[in-house]
Formats: sequence, C-alpha cells, structure tokens
Amino acid sequence: MQKRGLSEVITTVLIILIVLISISIIWLFIRPAIDSVVGNNDDNPGEISKLRSCLDLELNVKNCNFLGNDSYQIRIERGNDELEIKEIVFKFKTNNNEFILRNNTLIPMQFGSAIYTFNLSKETQESINSVDISGILSNNNPCSFSGLSFSCSQQTIENNGENNFELLTTYALSWEGTPGLNSNVIPMYQLRIQNTPAQALAFTSQQPSRYRTIIDRSRYQGINTNESDKCQDPVSGNFYDCIWWDNGINATKQKYETFLSQYSQQGGELDYWILDTETWLSNWAIGSNKNDLSQQARWRAIQNDPRNVTLFQELNSRGFNGQDLLGTVFDWQNGGDNYLIWNSLMRNKVATYYNDSVYKEVKKYYPNVKMSNYGLNHWSQEYEVPELNGHKQYKYGSGSHVGTYQTQDGLYGNLGQVTWTNRLIQGYTYEGTPFNAFRYELNRMRSMKLSSTIEIQPWIIYKGWNKSLMFGTDYYEELMLHLTLINPETFLYWNYRGQGESPPSNDGNDTLFSNILSEADSLVGYKDKQIITYNYESYSDEEWWKSDYVLSGMEAKGQKVWRFTPNSTNYEINTNNIRTTFTTQRYNITIPQGEIRPNSVSTIGIWVTQPLGAGEITIQSI
Repeated sequence: MQKRGLSEVITTVLIILIVLISISIIWLFIRPAIDSVVGNNDDNPGEISKLRSCLDLELNVKNCNFLGNDSYQIRIERGNDELEIKEIVFKFKTNNNEFILRNNTLIPMQFGSAIYTFNLSKETQESINSVDISGILSNNNPCSFSGLSFSCSQQTIENNGENNFELLTTYALSWEGTPGLNSNVIPMYQLRIQNTPAQALAFTSQQPSRYRTIIDRSRYQGINTNESDKCQDPVSGNFYDCIWWDNGINATKQKYETFLSQYSQQGGELDYWILDTETWLSNWAIGSNKNDLSQQARWRAIQNDPRNVTLFQELNSRGFNGQDLLGTVFDWQNGGDNYLIWNSLMRNKVATYYNDSVYKEVKKYYPNVKMSNYGLNHWSQEYEVPELNGHKQYKYGSGSHVGTYQTQDGLYGNLGQVTWTNRLIQGYTYEGTPFNAFRYELNRMRSMKLSSTIEIQPWIIYKGWNKSLMFGTDYYEELMLHLTLINPETFLYWNYRGQGESPPSNDGNDTLFSNILSEADSLVGYKDKQIITYNYESYSDEEWWKSDYVLSGMEAKGQKVWRFTPNSTNYEINTNNIRTTFTTQRYNITIPQGEIRPNSVSTIGIWVTQPLGAGEITIQSI
C-alpha cells in the first residue's frame, strides 16, 4: 500500500489552529497590561480613562492668604465638570519642603467655590510660598496636580507692630448711571437686540479692569418661545409655549456664538455676563387663573405632550402626588404642596437651560467669566424663609443658580402676602413695617448664604424707590450695611432712570449707595474678612422673625466688626472698657470689650468692634 502525505486542506487547518492557539496564549499574557492601560469596566477604568476623567476636572486656586498665627486661607473655584469628587488634595510648598493635606468634608459644587482655613504649625515653621490642588474622584482615582502653583501672599509685621492688611473695595454693577461718578459703582453695558459687538466693545473698554460687564437684554430672547418646542392642546388644537426648550436652546447658542466670536476677535474683554431673563415655568408663570380658558388649555397641552415621558417620574420622586397637572398645579389650592414641588423642579430646569445655552457658550471664549441670572438661588428646609407672598418654597428641593453666583428676585422691601396672618408663622402676623421689610430681605440673603457654598450676588434697589416699605427711612441704609457683612463679592444695583418708575433714580441715589459701601469697607474691606454666623446660623422663629433687633458680624483686619440695628429708637446703650450692652424692650445684648465706632450714613444702627480674642456675644431676654 502506497503511503500518502497529509492533504493540503488538513495542513492548512492545522496551521490555522496552531496560530489561533499561539495568539490565545500570547493574549493571556498581554491582556492584563492592555486592561491596565485601556480598562475593561467601571471598576477598572484603566489609565487612559483615568487620565481622560482627570482632564475634565476643573479646580483652580483663586487666592491663598496668610492670616497670622501659622494659618492660611485658601479659596478654590470649580468649573463645569460633572465628576464626583471624593476629596480635595492640597500641596503646600516652602523654600525647603513640600507636604500634602486633604479635605473630604467640603467639596465645591459645579460652578461653585469653597474656602479652606489651615493651621500649619504642626507641618512647618516656614512661610508657605505656594499651593497647588488636585482631586480624588469617587472611584478612588487620584488626579495629578495642575502644576500651576498659586503664590500665597504674606501678611508681615511692619516696623510699627501693626498688620499690613490688603485693602479691598466692594463694587456694585449698576443697571445704568453716570460712568466714573463713583469709583465703586460701575454701570453695566446693556446689550440690546440692535447692538453690535463693536458698540459693546466701545463701552466695556471704558469700564475698570476686572469689572468689564455686559448685562444681556436680548440674545436669550426666544429661548422659551421657539415654534418647534410648542405643546399642542388635544382639545382645541392650539399650540402653546411649553416646558421643553431644546430647539430654543440650539437657536440661542447660535446667537451667542455669533456675538461672542466677533466681540472676542475685536479684542473685547469680559469679566461679568449678567442675565435678567425672568422666563419662568412656575405655576404662577404658566397660569393659575381658573377662569382663564387659555391657561387651562396650556396646562392640558403640557399634560398630554409626548415629551413628558419622564416628567412625572421626576415630580413623583420629589413627593408629587398623582399625575394631574390641571387638578393640582393649575388649581393649586386643591393640590396640597404639588404646586411647590412643580415650581422646585421647574426652577432647576430653567437654570439648566441657561447654563447650557448661555454660560457654557460664554465660557468658550471667556473661561473665567462670572455670571448670575435674576431670581435663581438656593434654599434649605433648615431655614424657613417663605417667598414674598408666604408660599413655603423652601420645603422642597435646594434651589438652583446660573453660572457662578446665586441671586434673588430683588431685595426691594415691598412685602406681599407674607404679612397676612399665618403666612409666615402659624398664629402670627408679620406686620408690614420698615423694620420688618429690612429684616425679611436680610433673612432671605442669610438663608441663601447658609444653604449653599455658591457665592451670592444680591440684586438691590435705589434709595428713592417709593414702592419699598423702607422708603423714607434709614432701614434702606441698614439693609445695605448688613448685606456687606454677608460678604458678597459684588452687588447688582437696579437704579432705573427711565419712565415708569416714580421717581426714577438719579446721581444722588448712586452717590448715597457708593457712600454706604465705602463706610462698610472702612471697617471690613480687607482681604482677611470672614463672615460671622454663630448668632443666627441655628434657625428659630424668635431669632429670625420676632426679635426687636438685628445683629450681623464679620472678622476683618484682626478684629470683629458688628452692626446692631434696633426695631425702634426706644433702647439704651451702656458702654465701658469691659463691655458694650444694648438694652431693647425685650433683650440685653452684651458685646465683651465692644467699642462703638463712628457712624455716618445711617441714624438707626451702630457699629461695634471687638478684639478677635474677646468672648462671644451674650443675649438675654428681659
């Protein structure tokens, strides 16, 4: 029998099998190395995925200041990243050493900021030259330091034994006014539909450096009324403005792209972009008049729109009862708290729409731009501050903001139905007096400050606005002084001069406001300033709404500074080198080692200073 070799087919198959087995063996050896670089799942993201996540992280040191006694204060800001940060890591450098400290208790929110104070006496006896930061993400992925160390300023002891504290000025960005009249009141450029980038540049180039500001009056318009976003009422067939703005957002982005590309190419600088859109989606804005058939039809259109697939899931997760918008939000008085839950969710949607369509677009050209939108702010259940007409919006959610600041719908002192019996506190009537208007507006800002790490940018009114309950009294000045002690970086000052307001504002109002800011800065206008909150951070009806005085404080220039404002002129002052005591009709307020300071802009309140080491204020009921 003649022997024959393997057929070519069998040989080929065997060769292929040998090659495949060889590849499998090689793969078993190299796969771990590839996984370590590329990653294979969320638990093992790989070095490339880790690097990509860390590249998205936006953390920046904004200042580093020596406070004395081996202590340093560092302020960081966070940008647009949506990462979950577990820990902030600080790397300090001296002339001869460097060391790392971590903080996992205070993490800035998206677009937010945070202030950290470190006593470094255990770490080093040398001065800190610089600090760098990084973050550790929720998957324990440590990001690298930026490599952009921020220099730390040193407050040294001068020959005369006094601290050399750096002065700061509090600025107001005004609706209009006379440029250059007051150095700390800066008129904003009002960008209207007909204005060109060249016209904007001609104005902003005359504004002070670091305060080049545009208030947008036009480019966002139409974001909420795009024809392609409308809802259709299934009964009448009519179309209505809706709560989904996808097409409006895209059209708005293009308008911003057109303006900003030209403005930046022409050399335009920009520090602040301010919004006052007031395009709300609350039950009040959509409509709550049960006799208005068009409002009813609009709610019906929203209720039946195919885009609401997730709407009721979002509402129900917040405590919304059922799925009936007409019966419980339009007819809000029969729906329990459903209207408050609706309003909370809609505020978040509005903020998201403007962050996506405006803030992100402006940041493309001006990464450090600062921004807010009128009426979008934060709250918490801990601080019971209802809105103007007594609706307890604070019960649901935590509020929202646009850009870098939270702001409110005007500290104007024109109280609404919150003055009705039971609206503020059950069994209590919050009377419409100048003092109560002042206190209500201040408490709104205190609640915002205590409820979020996002900085505040108050919208305030001019002194001569006669619709305010504070009109004609120095409680206007008192409100402004107390607001400075909450430490806003800038004010937004509505000093409208056109027709329709009686009387309109003028240069005199602006100069008065400038003088108020200057008086506060003379006491607390220093870089080391820190707000004092211990006397009101624990909420009580008595402290926040019923007491017959208001007290605000701040540490600055190595001392404590207090502003005391009584409800009437019927009080006594007793002062000596041991203490200063204010006796009102209901309380004794004692400030250890308190010294009364000069007062010029108001006849009602009093400035008192204390040494930093002095004891805390004591308050006793009479």
